Amino acid sequence: STHMKAAGTTSDQQRRQVEASRIVANVATLPAGWIPMLLGDFNMQSSNQQAWGTLTNSTAGGGPFLDPIATPG
Repeated sequence: STHMKAAGTTSDQQRRQVEASRIVANVATLPAGWIPMLLGDFNMQSSNQQAWGTLTNSTAGGGPFLDPIATPG
């Protein structure tokens, strides 16, 4: 579970990127075969934010999580 930095300033978005990167790094340490699930309040106003791409496979080189709704916006 996570509760990322709220609000929409550039500084807030940069902080969420740091948080997302740390989550992905932690997931990378899990044993092979584990399937992580991430829930929480991401405080992202859209899927265009860098942190979203870091967490999900929505961009090339994206993270380990899938968006089950798959409705970017």
